[in-house]
Amino acid sequence: MIINVSKLVSAKALSYEFRLYQDDLSGFVDEYSGTIDENGILVKGSITKLSAEEFLLKFTVQGTIIYLCARCLEPTPLKSVYEYEETIKTEPGTEELDLRPYVYECLFINEPFKVLCDEACKGLCPSCGANLNHENCSCGDTLDIDPRMEALKKLL
Repeated sequence: MIINVSKLVSAKALSYEFRLYQDDLSGFVDEYSGTIDENGILVKGSITKLSAEEFLLKFTVQGTIIYLCARCLEPTPLKSVYEYEETIKTEPGTEELDLRPYVYECLFINEPFKVLCDEACKGLCPSCGANLNHENCSCGDTLDIDPRMEALKKLL
C-alpha cells in the first residue's frame, strides 16, 4: 500500500485501512516463516507529518497467519493482532511512502518463537518420520539407543 505523503499537513493524521495478502509481501518475506491465510491481514492505522521529512507511522495488523507446528510440521493457523509504531525519516522531496516494508517488519518482529498445533502434539518419529498424532509406528520400540543413554530409558 502506497500513501501519498506530499499532501499531508503538519500535525494532521491521515487514517488508512487496507488488506495485504501473501503475494503483496513477495520480495520482503525471505526470512519470515509464516504465511498469510487467503483472507489476508487487515492493516489499520494513521500517519502523521512531524516535519518536512519525518512521519509518525502507527498501525495495527490483524489476521490469521499460518505457521508450521514445531513438532509435527502441520500447518497451524494462529490469530494475530500486532501493534506497530515508528518514526520514519525520508529523503527530501519524497512524495510517496510504501507501507509494505513496515508491515513486514511488524510481522517479522512479532513472529512467535515456537508454534504448536496442540500442547499434546507428539511430533514426528525420529526414525521413520511418521506423524505420531495420526499414526503409530513400530520403529519406536526398536530404535538403536546410545549405550550411554540406556539408563535414561529405565526412567520412562
